Amino acid sequence: MSETPWSQIEREAKRAFLGAGRFPLRAYSEFMPPPYVGLKPYAPSLGARAATAHASEGDAFWISEHEQAQELDEGLPRIGAHVVHELGRLIAGNAHALSRTLLTDNPAWPRELAEAAAEGRLKDDPLVLLLAIALSRTQDDLGNVRWTLFGSSHEGAASPFWRSLAAPSERARERLDEILTWAGLDRHARILE
Repeated sequence: MSETPWSQIEREAKRAFLGAGRFPLRAYSEFMPPPYVGLKPYAPSLGARAATAHASEGDAFWISEHEQAQELDEGLPRIGAHVVHELGRLIAGNAHALSRTLLTDNPAWPRELAEAAAEGRLKDDPLVLLLAIALSRTQDDLGNVRWTLFGSSHEGAASPFWRSLAAPSERARERLDEILTWAGLDRHARILE
């Protein structure tokens, strides 16, 4: 039987916590620890019952209704609006806040697309974004634990995108067609992974 993400967290936590000197508690003024996402160090034998966050599906952590309403539902639309605004300025050939480092050698921004944007040929084209993002729990210097956006998924753009559409996998293309139809695009849309 293959190891699940949760059993891997348990195994790593037990190895990290058990034994003399394995879990020193430093003074607050010296060190602000990260939030405990998995097992609490004082109860590793309790497994998931002693966890600060629970794995809801094989490789996903549970998010409470409060966190969803107060943090994610508030923040993600603002971030999305900012990304769409900046990309809209980019494809219209206007000044934007995206760095050259981000755009140089980016497979989603090939030379032909950059030239078309600079010439103003893309300004009336629709802009549809489906982004895989990386969220993590972080803790500030006051001990407040919040969800923080770290950018794109560690798996790259393609894997989370196709996985989000595919349950079951044979429906992935059908779901993508539904999204493209909703966005007013035809089947000749170019997908940049």
